[in-house]
Amino acid sequence: MSHFHKKFKTMENPLSDDDIKNINLIIYKTIMCGLKLSAEKVQINYEKLEKQIEELKPAAEPDPFFKAVAEAVAEAGPWNVSMEMVAKKLGLSKSSLYGHFKNKKDMLRRLFETEFSHIIEYARQGINLSNEPAEQLYLGIFSIALYLRSRPEILISMDWIRTRKLDIGKPKKHLEIFRLFEDLNIESMLNKTEDEKQRISHWILFLIINILSHPVEGISEKKINENEIIRLLYKFITLGLGGFIR
Repeated sequence: MSHFHKKFKTMENPLSDDDIKNINLIIYKTIMCGLKLSAEKVQINYEKLEKQIEELKPAAEPDPFFKAVAEAVAEAGPWNVSMEMVAKKLGLSKSSLYGHFKNKKDMLRRLFETEFSHIIEYARQGINLSNEPAEQLYLGIFSIALYLRSRPEILISMDWIRTRKLDIGKPKKHLEIFRLFEDLNIESMLNKTEDEKQRISHWILFLIINILSHPVEGISEKKINENEIIRLLYKFITLGLGGFIR
């Protein structure tokens, strides 16, 4: 839905009935059919692929800013954390925190752009471990999930940004860091426009971040394996709800 509004470049101008009907249809088809892979193609060796990813090491450490946010949130809760508190955790003044940036918005945007470039780079390493499109897709999804699970401060920082409704501004035009799944040789994506492919990549990234940001019942009691959650998410992305019904 955010991609839809981004495309129209405004949330103020009224949309036509056809525009609304079209986005509703896209959402319905996406939920019901996913990427339209066959059930046979998604019968992959999850454990083998997961072990391959677990052997990879991210090339860079996250910026200390994210850890500082996580520590401040742990103490005061996301609603009450200010930039002053974050700066204090870093041993800086608020003005020093923005030192090499134009302002708060510029700092937050560039920090997240840099961090997501690390995440996507790590996921691309994972994708390159296989030549099979169905496996490549899971390798990319699991890479992102593993990266974020190992660095929860990034998820906490994103949730803080969302909770406080902080404006981080628009990313640079033609930013490539979110391009990850568009070039996979998945049949349902081959004839898509660049805009449609980008929407699918954004959808997958949103689902991964969303499911990792919200605890799933049973996880704390170890009744549900963390990796099993990602496997189920993969099946939803590839088969849609219709695939589960079949």
